[in-house]
Amino acid sequence: MYKSFNSLDALFAYIQEDKHWTGANASHYNRYPVRFVLFDNFSDFNEFIVNRPTGIYKHSIDTMIDIESPDDFLSYTELSREIRAFTKKIPINDFVIYPFSEMARFYDNEECKEFDALITTIRASQAPEDAQEEHVRIYIPIVGMQKKMGRFMNDNSTFVWEFKSEIDKGTYNLVVTNGTIYGVSGLSDKYTYVKTLYEWLKLWEKGGKIKQTIISSSPNIFANTHFAQPDNAFTYTECKNAYQFLVNGLHIDFGVTEEPCNEEMHYWEQLAAKIDVNTFNFDEFVKEHLDTFTLQDGIDFIKSWFDCETDFDRWLLSIYFRKIADKTGYIYRAVSQCTNLSKSELFSHIATLIFDEPNKETFISERLAAMKLAAEKGVQIPDMARTKLKAKLTSIAIAPEQGGYYLATRLLTPLTDEELQLAIRWVAQGNVSINDIKSIFPDFYSYLQPLNLNYLEAANQWILEYFDCYRISKISDTINERVSDIMSEKNANSTSFLNWYNNFRTVKTILHNRSDIDILYWIDGLGVDWIPFIRNIIDKFEKEHVYLNEIHIAVADLPTITAINKPILQSLLPDNCPLERIGDLDSFAHSAKKYPQYIIGEMRILEKAITQVLDKYTGKKIAFVSDHGITYLAQHSNGLKLAGLNPNHEGRLADIVGGNYVSDNKYIILDDKRTICSLTHQSLTDKVNMGHGAHGGCSPEEVLVPIIIVSSHKNANTYSVTIDNDEIDGRQPNLKFTIKGLASVDVPTLEYNGVIYHLLNLGGDKFESERLNLVDTATRAVVRINNDIFGTFNIKISTGAVEDDLFGDL
Repeated sequence: MYKSFNSLDALFAYIQEDKHWTGANASHYNRYPVRFVLFDNFSDFNEFIVNRPTGIYKHSIDTMIDIESPDDFLSYTELSREIRAFTKKIPINDFVIYPFSEMARFYDNEECKEFDALITTIRASQAPEDAQEEHVRIYIPIVGMQKKMGRFMNDNSTFVWEFKSEIDKGTYNLVVTNGTIYGVSGLSDKYTYVKTLYEWLKLWEKGGKIKQTIISSSPNIFANTHFAQPDNAFTYTECKNAYQFLVNGLHIDFGVTEEPCNEEMHYWEQLAAKIDVNTFNFDEFVKEHLDTFTLQDGIDFIKSWFDCETDFDRWLLSIYFRKIADKTGYIYRAVSQCTNLSKSELFSHIATLIFDEPNKETFISERLAAMKLAAEKGVQIPDMARTKLKAKLTSIAIAPEQGGYYLATRLLTPLTDEELQLAIRWVAQGNVSINDIKSIFPDFYSYLQPLNLNYLEAANQWILEYFDCYRISKISDTINERVSDIMSEKNANSTSFLNWYNNFRTVKTILHNRSDIDILYWIDGLGVDWIPFIRNIIDKFEKEHVYLNEIHIAVADLPTITAINKPILQSLLPDNCPLERIGDLDSFAHSAKKYPQYIIGEMRILEKAITQVLDKYTGKKIAFVSDHGITYLAQHSNGLKLAGLNPNHEGRLADIVGGNYVSDNKYIILDDKRTICSLTHQSLTDKVNMGHGAHGGCSPEEVLVPIIIVSSHKNANTYSVTIDNDEIDGRQPNLKFTIKGLASVDVPTLEYNGVIYHLLNLGGDKFESERLNLVDTATRAVVRINNDIFGTFNIKISTGAVEDDLFGDL
């Protein structure tokens, strides 16, 4: 029996009429006392409770809950049994039982039809005879469940009254979580918060004191929320994780629009535990928590990323960056593609994403800056990303229509060995110049710079060209023709070899009685080819007041092996003073490895060794010394396959077995008449294994060793620079200078038209520039020594062709 009302007064009037019903079916009215009263919202429900007619008492179903288990739901049969039992034991009074709907709405009415069964059972409850005689009524308000009650509205055996409010008084938003609020504080200040079903039921005694958003962490309410729809009184926000609670439940804006992956969820939980809803502002929180008050672009993000101490901090920074960043930026695109925000994943995307971009030029600078920072921090990316990176760069390089070597070189970064290998190959093959890769591979650039040994005697200056060509051979994985020519001349036989060998002093001779040197550091296998590389490392320490003072070239004793030369180095030290050994290039040379990776490996060994010493520098004068050098060219020459020898060091030297050995121009027999050393890059027996460096022979790179001395005192030299020819033309575009006062470590260069040129020593104080790229309007040349200006000269330029005077002698 359904009736509707448009005002509470009308509803209350009908309650009185129903209570005193004497017409037809009066016995039925009295036998079945339950009246279901439907409301659209809790505002009307509260008015009903507060203003109900006199004589109607309240009875809350929270009394039916076991207080020891405050979150346990009554099953629909238990609830119906409790209500039926109440109707049978009530005194002669009318009651309103509430909040019935706040438990009933969570019963399953899809598969099990629990709600329908509950209503059906309760409506059939009969009052005791004495209650029937007194017309006792039981009012059960149901809020917002009109659709679920629809099937009972046309049922004449069910009393259903509906109050239809003329004003939309809104709905509550119920935010439900599974037993947790993730450590968020301050909820009760802004929201109504309940933890259990019991608190939920008691809540409705507060009436208008309930806030518009209610947060429930009751596990049982959470488990049954999906049964509550459809509902006119509530909107439901089910929060299955911390992200949903913060974003969907509390409406905090983090700029995130997609559901995070499960792997990320523990970070959201950590963030939630730091939030007080009364004061939280995400932007301000990030700035204060990470001490990041300026985050203008992707590079600022990368710098801040490396400053973060924990994975959580990096994740937080990434969320913030995605919120505020220019969505077209390259780093933003890379960050947006990450799922776990690990360093390897982030920089894998930064490394490879550019190959999918149609306009790569737009992002080259931002990507390179990020990759340089990653390289400085030692970031490693997975093999799959490294392989893709190498393949893409190679593909672009060999395809002019895609940009060729020009674009490929601009896309190189210092992050992976694969890229550094490509840089070495491309320079060695002549596809790019060493200047093109200077910024991304400065170690390689410095390795290939001229030796700049301006103090060498004229007779020894040939080694400058030799080592320039040796290094080109080494990086090209082949023997340069000029190297072969010089070797054929200088090591034509034992006499020519000893002629230049004896022009150099030994390490012991140079350092004998050098009482000013405090410490010797022995780098096993260090050759002369490494001088520019080491010079560059030491130059970086000038700000720490460490200065390069001297460079000397010495010869190792023969044979050029550690067993012979280490005792000589040890003899330079006081008794019982150990020889400090760092940077074992020797052992590395003898290991199996591939070109060009071993070049990168050598650089790392040497840089680590020198840096380690200078990092702990204590103001003492240090000499870096070596026992012998190493050749990487013997691997490219066939062995001589000489018989009657017991080979050592892969055949670079050998012991003579038996009697006398026949002299030959390809080797030298030492004074002991038992030891024989190769004069060429051909080893005495079998060839040196590919990928191996070797020593023990007589090539310049095995025999000559550097002595490098540093201290806390900078050389105080007085320089004099004069120009010898201030008029040059296109046939001989070289300027010549006389420079006096240079120390062995000083490097003179020439700056012309914005380009730096090397000054080559012609012997003594005479220097000549490399060939200049002449420009008519560029008439000034600047001489620098160790980057400081020591002479500015005006010059006269003639770039036009000069014709020969055919009749000059007539």
